[in-house]
Amino acid sequence: MGQETHYLVRHRVYNDRANHMKIAQIVSTFWPYLGGMGNVTRFFSQYLSARGHEVTVITPEYRKKNTAEGEESFPFEIQRIAPVLQYGNAAYLWGLGQYLCQYDILHLHYPFFGGVEPLFFYKLRPNQKLVITYHMEFIPSSFFLSLASRPERLLRGSVFDRASRVTVSSLDYIEHSGDRALYTQTPSKWIELPFGFDPQFDKALWTGGQKNRSQNPFVLFVGALDRAHQFKGLGVLLDAMCLLPREVHLRIVGEGDCRVLYEKEVLTLGLAERVRFCGRVSDTILGESYRDCLCLVLPSTGKGEAFGLVAVNAMAAGKPVIASNLPGVRTVVDPGVTGFLATPGDPKDLALRLSHLTDDPILAISMGEQGYRRAKEKYDWAHLALKLEGVYL
Repeated sequence: MGQETHYLVRHRVYNDRANHMKIAQIVSTFWPYLGGMGNVTRFFSQYLSARGHEVTVITPEYRKKNTAEGEESFPFEIQRIAPVLQYGNAAYLWGLGQYLCQYDILHLHYPFFGGVEPLFFYKLRPNQKLVITYHMEFIPSSFFLSLASRPERLLRGSVFDRASRVTVSSLDYIEHSGDRALYTQTPSKWIELPFGFDPQFDKALWTGGQKNRSQNPFVLFVGALDRAHQFKGLGVLLDAMCLLPREVHLRIVGEGDCRVLYEKEVLTLGLAERVRFCGRVSDTILGESYRDCLCLVLPSTGKGEAFGLVAVNAMAAGKPVIASNLPGVRTVVDPGVTGFLATPGDPKDLALRLSHLTDDPILAISMGEQGYRRAKEKYDWAHLALKLEGVYL
């Protein structure tokens, strides 16, 4: 956190020509929960604050403590609202409307079950704008979740209609999504705005090159290990590891209630000496993992993966990426240049793509350099925040 905040201070840029705006970022999950939507909200909020805007993140209060360790260093406010009802990451904020009148921009990060419903009943005041970032299609994993999402499904069309702009990380994703009707009804208001890399993983900040390099090359997986993120495809990657030489190791960074199941699978597959579970790690350790790995693997299997923040982080670290050939995800990787795309759910194809890099470390370095240039050109948060500011205006 300290290094990241220092980076922002050193690169603080104000835009005197832009109107000062009060912006509410409305998101279902936020710090310290390590999810993609929360991270996107955090970086947009940090960089918009650095440009002189007054930003508040409005999010459910999932914890008894009102604050989490480290959030006092954020350059924006956090308003945590106690939900009326809560199930997993669905939190019903029926009193949300009373907090919104003071803002010029209401920025909803979708999906947000329990956040869309009160916005449906909220009346925008004159000159107040609603902007939506569509993150991904929600695919219920149980009958209960399907039932709980029905009110939102009935009301979201009206909320999207009231939005002045809708951003999406990739038009490729929404065009192939089950929610594509939201896009095809008013395509002119949809804007492709990708997400950026965490600046503390920029390899330009590192000195001395790789340190503590493992004797054996390791590939890196970064992702939550809970039921909500089973689409990350870790099981496919473990099967692929069985097809690779024994000297190839796997490092898994992430935590969740499915970790025990994955650990048992590793034992069953005979991979115990080649697979290391790191759990939830500090940003420093995560940065070292990006720095020292051979490549990052994003073996996602479904539409729950719309972009892949870990992929752009790896590219910023100068590492190639092997990702699934899925809508949205495939827009991040330039096949044969910055990495490879593998057939979703196919361990043999994934192992084949991995072998291209494990057998040719020089190729991995070359692809990593290409990926780094692409990350700096396309996925820099400072540039993306400037574009978002234009969306607001």
